Amino acid sequence: MDNTLRNIVSILVLFPMLFGLMSSNISAQMDERTIKLSGNYYWGVGFGEDRDAAISNAKRDLIERMIVRVQSESTLRERDDNQSYRIELETTTNTMSRMELRGLNYLPAEQKRNNSWESIAYISKLDFETSMNTLGDRLLHSLSIAMSDEKNGNFDAAIPQYMEILASSYFSPVPFYTDYSVHGFETELRTFLKNKINNWVYGLEIKQEGVRSLSTAQNNEFYFDLRFSYKNMKTSHLEISHNKPGFAAHPIRNGQVSIFYDLPPEERIQSFNFTLSPIIPENFDPEKAAILDPILPVRELALDVDFSEIIDIDFIVDRQSDYEFRFIPEIENLSVYHLKWEFENGVTSTETSPNHDFGSAFDQSIIKLTINNSSELVRKKALSSSGMLTDAPNKSTQPETKPIDSQETSSTPLNSVQTGFSVPDSLKTYIDSIIRMKDGESLSNYLGRLQNNQVLAFGRMNDVNEPRNSYLAVVNPRNRQVQELLSPVVDGYRFSLLSINSIPEHRLSEEFKGLGSIWFQFH
Repeated sequence: MDNTLRNIVSILVLFPMLFGLMSSNISAQMDERTIKLSGNYYWGVGFGEDRDAAISNAKRDLIERMIVRVQSESTLRERDDNQSYRIELETTTNTMSRMELRGLNYLPAEQKRNNSWESIAYISKLDFETSMNTLGDRLLHSLSIAMSDEKNGNFDAAIPQYMEILASSYFSPVPFYTDYSVHGFETELRTFLKNKINNWVYGLEIKQEGVRSLSTAQNNEFYFDLRFSYKNMKTSHLEISHNKPGFAAHPIRNGQVSIFYDLPPEERIQSFNFTLSPIIPENFDPEKAAILDPILPVRELALDVDFSEIIDIDFIVDRQSDYEFRFIPEIENLSVYHLKWEFENGVTSTETSPNHDFGSAFDQSIIKLTINNSSELVRKKALSSSGMLTDAPNKSTQPETKPIDSQETSSTPLNSVQTGFSVPDSLKTYIDSIIRMKDGESLSNYLGRLQNNQVLAFGRMNDVNEPRNSYLAVVNPRNRQVQELLSPVVDGYRFSLLSINSIPEHRLSEEFKGLGSIWFQFH
């Protein structure tokens, strides 16, 4: 009994001591030395003029150290003198300041002798890993919803989600991997999303629906009506800008947009260059918008616009004397155009209604009126000696090419400047327009309109009747830019219309291996 009582007393005496020892051990686990040396924590030290500033700076230091540890501390030691790396690290730290860290703690801030404050922020590696797993699960769940929307044909709903997930992924120093494999390999989330957005912007199908005129006597106003789709789905969240000062960006809504353009004097009307870029939704967090702005793709494209469809050009004549006539234009909104008259004897005039004296009797003379120096905006008429005007005959001729047996080749290449291919006069207007088109999409649109007007046939090699008598555009499939424009075959060679190169016909496949081609033959 005495032994039992003695044991109970001993336990009662030791219990407070054990409790006190356990408490001191728990406290010791949270002191500065333990946090910095145990290896179980990420930590950061911050200083400031007041307590709040010190705490804020401690979190920033924690995040920077955490980034370095996660991305390999040796990398920083090797590159700590690299200014661009320091800027990148600072940018990443600023971005991650918004990251949610479960289990983030601070030791009590201390005031130093110089009245400044010091704070230490810390988080256990286990808590950090839990935070990252939570963020990753949330991002991948959002991705599955966006992918489902796209699969169901609602691409307009999917795109803002892709942007949101991409921006949110930058709040983490660790990479996340999608459940959607590409070529059989697991894909890093940011790469997967960037490819999604790039494929959307560069894979858009653009259809030109025509040009409308809302011009008045004082102003010229034209609108290009365009339609945009991606995999047969209407798309928004984009804007298109005319690459010219003073023109606003036009948002694309429900797959359509009308681009305003006024037609100033002294301007050739050929292809127009535009910039197509995604729109970051207005409800986006400003910091996420700042992340997306420099990494979203921007697509340059050229559109060929045929104003002749809506600008009706005509003129009449008023006889002044036996050989002198006055030419009067009949064009709506005449005051906003620049006119150029050309007469067969080499005389030109930029007057609105010029008088021209032919000086002697004539049977027939061709009068040409051009507006705004455009090869598309032209009207030719034949004037008879009696003063009658009729439409000028079309003198178009077929391009002259020499059919050659496929086995024949020249022993030495021809120089395209001295003895190479010469574009027939009847085709120069078309070829001049084609040469200015730098991307395959614009070229195909333009050739399609010419085909509809029965000027030519175009497509693949099998779509033209005589491939050797056809022109050939070589297109890079990666950026869809026209890399080369070649003449029909002459003496076994095709000549470049963009440079002084000449290429033997039998070496075409070798020269342009892996590139695309567009064939077109004039009727």
